Amino acid sequence: MLLGYNSSLLSQVRQAKAAIVYPPKGLHTLLLGESGVGKTTFAQAMHAYGLLMNNKENKDYPFVTFNCADYFNNPQLLLSQLFGHVKGAFTGADIDKIGLVEKANGGILFLDEVHRLPPDGQEMLFYLMDKGEYNRLGDGSKRKSNVLIIAATTEDPSTTLLNTFIRRVPVNIILPRYKDKPIAEKIELIEQFFRFEAINLQQEILIAPEVLKALALFDFIGGNIGQLRSEIKLLCANAFLQYLQNNQRIYVGYQMLNKEIRDVLLNYLKLDKSITSYLNMFSEDIVIRPNSKNIEYEETNDIYEIITKKLDSLKQKGVALENITDVLKTDIDNYLCSVSKHFNNTNSNLNNLYKLVSKDIVLATMQFIEYAREKLQVNFSNHFFI
Repeated sequence: MLLGYNSSLLSQVRQAKAAIVYPPKGLHTLLLGESGVGKTTFAQAMHAYGLLMNNKENKDYPFVTFNCADYFNNPQLLLSQLFGHVKGAFTGADIDKIGLVEKANGGILFLDEVHRLPPDGQEMLFYLMDKGEYNRLGDGSKRKSNVLIIAATTEDPSTTLLNTFIRRVPVNIILPRYKDKPIAEKIELIEQFFRFEAINLQQEILIAPEVLKALALFDFIGGNIGQLRSEIKLLCANAFLQYLQNNQRIYVGYQMLNKEIRDVLLNYLKLDKSITSYLNMFSEDIVIRPNSKNIEYEETNDIYEIITKKLDSLKQKGVALENITDVLKTDIDNYLCSVSKHFNNTNSNLNNLYKLVSKDIVLATMQFIEYAREKLQVNFSNHFFI
């Protein structure tokens, strides 16, 4: 169930439902909003609703995702990912390859950061939306794909997308920022994210009421809900470390928050009374149990296994307890930064890179990475490329 479906996302959910069930195959949709507001989660919820309404299995109604920013520096490979290519279409194209448009046939293709799609790619996409046809790169023959496009962008569509593309996407849904959500919904989000971690750990997590209040009141500007999620992961990782060391319950205390988040409570009494009266209900430690019933659970995060193994290793080496704590806290910070931080300045780095190596080497590197991605079934970030 999508949190906020009956509150901050009420009108958005109504739009999405109408888009999914509109005959014959739904209406193409553009999701708008700042980074971290939950556009991917919203698109997944649209797919889940489509499965339900069409009474289909995943294999018959696939949900295929693609982040257009992954190959924005190499339009040829980007278009190859989307539409496929035939052998000899470009240097390194040694075999025929199907694209994501073909894999998503009969279902939904979710294009994140669609503003990174080059103009010719947008033209190919709106031809697909118009005619239900496309070409693999290097192939003149038409292919069919009955696919519903859900695209997402953090940018103003009128300045980053072709008008011809925009006109073919009749449904625009704007997702609200974390700071604009009602206080009760924020609390619900926070509790669910802590519950994900409790399920990972298969243990109860205790949360100080001040932690809940501070996270609900803090404006996660830029990172939005994604930053809130990362902050909760960090809190739980540090609480788990203390649990391993003192064998007490996993407890997230107020002092574990960074100073910037703690400081929001300094102005607590100046807040709107409707907000403070609601938050005042939380006066005792909150117990989060590892109950996965009625929530859409995500994959297990291995940070806790990493902490446990590293702790055992450091103990065996005879490292002092205070030094173990410092080492592991540094590891936790570095690990969580590596999985949550987005690489925003890739383009400037590429321009600098071209001063050191030729564009042919850059292209070859991208092709190596793409080969590894297909063989290993791993998505590599732009950090890896640089």
